[in-house]
Amino acid sequence: MIIIKSGDIELKAEFFDNLTANKIKEILPINAKAQIWGGEIYFEISTHVELDDSAKETVELGDLGFWPKGDCFCVFFGQQPVSAVNIFGKIQGNLELLKQISSGDTLTINKS
Repeated sequence: MIIIKSGDIELKAEFFDNLTANKIKEILPINAKAQIWGGEIYFEISTHVELDDSAKETVELGDLGFWPKGDCFCVFFGQQPVSAVNIFGKIQGNLELLKQISSGDTLTINKS
């Protein structure tokens, strides 16, 4: 499990057992500035993984994805068309809280 924090917002997320999740675990904790695109929060991270068997172009609400073209960690909280992303985890909890995060807000992702 990991914790995603921004201000007073705190959500737990499950990491799946796959290469992308393992590569991201290696660089935790992550501190980043949120960028918002529709129903997605994303930010660049300091790792790279190519598309793998988990890759999808249609994501589900709460999915955590990695976009190889931009080396971005993505959190999906609304309907969002995407280019293929590796799915490496899932938010546990109230996704509505993610709608309170704005571009430029600080995010911290760490092990729980």
